[in-house]
Amino acid sequence: TGVQTCALPISQTQYHIPLELLYTVIPILVVIGLFVATLVVEGPETANPSAPVTINVNAFQWGWKFTYPTDHVSIVGQTTQTPVMVMPVNENVRIHLTSTDVVHGFYVKDFNFSRYALPGINNVFTLRATKTGTYFGQCTQLCGLYHSLMFFKVKVVSQSDYTHWVAAHYDASVSS
Repeated sequence: TGVQTCALPISQTQYHIPLELLYTVIPILVVIGLFVATLVVEGPETANPSAPVTINVNAFQWGWKFTYPTDHVSIVGQTTQTPVMVMPVNENVRIHLTSTDVVHGFYVKDFNFSRYALPGINNVFTLRATKTGTYFGQCTQLCGLYHSLMFFKVKVVSQSDYTHWVAAHYDASVSS
């Protein structure tokens, strides 16, 4: 009158090769896919193609200096002065980004673009704006007391407007 239980024999195996292969191969394929996607997206961004315009961007507490060495132009702004970096539309622009003192962040929201400005490091990249307009930029690294005032603008203009701008701001003392 007791309750009898009948246990079915369960066979245990030490290895299940197809299952183990599945949970090993799938993560590897995911990582390879992410790596390839990263190369496809970031490859053109970091390739540094040839550029007819070069701008040396120097960040300092608490401002920006934009020097166009081949065009003999220099623009400086700090705290209450917002400097404007002018660049031609649909042209590759080579940027040499440096910092005089501490780590700064070069960030242009509308370009969805950010790079570090590091003391002693020349961070080189290429920008290509496809639409004219004026875009807001700022420092994104807490760099000191007046960090919140470290703004700049990027003005993207037609090639003819860029040529006129260079002629209007030409300064023979700016070294090439």
